[in-house]
Amino acid sequence: MGVCRSGLVDGEAVLALTLISVAVGLALAVAYHLFASRFQGWTARHASATAPVLAILGFVVRLMVITIVLVVIGLWTPLNILVVCLAFVVLFSILNGWSVYRLVSKRHGAPPSAGASGLT
Repeated sequence: MGVCRSGLVDGEAVLALTLISVAVGLALAVAYHLFASRFQGWTARHASATAPVLAILGFVVRLMVITIVLVVIGLWTPLNILVVCLAFVVLFSILNGWSVYRLVSKRHGAPPSAGASGLT
């Protein structure tokens, strides 16, 4: 095993870069999710007639921005772009699933679950 310039053994340097890559992916996922939910809430409150068009346009713009950010990270940093993307996709999927669950569970007039009929 060789020692790199920072004094870390090569395996430790790879592990450190991998952990930093995971942290960057998680931070990007949280930021992307927060921005997406805030933008969607804003369009629903302020532009009800054009909300579907703005939602689609916002999605395309956010997709372009995250693509540019990931390309910059991949080209100009030593981070593992595959790990960044994987961490992003996993956490963003979890956050979206949680948001959908919250939205559905707070829905007014939702029918009771199959086991909650009240009959004994």
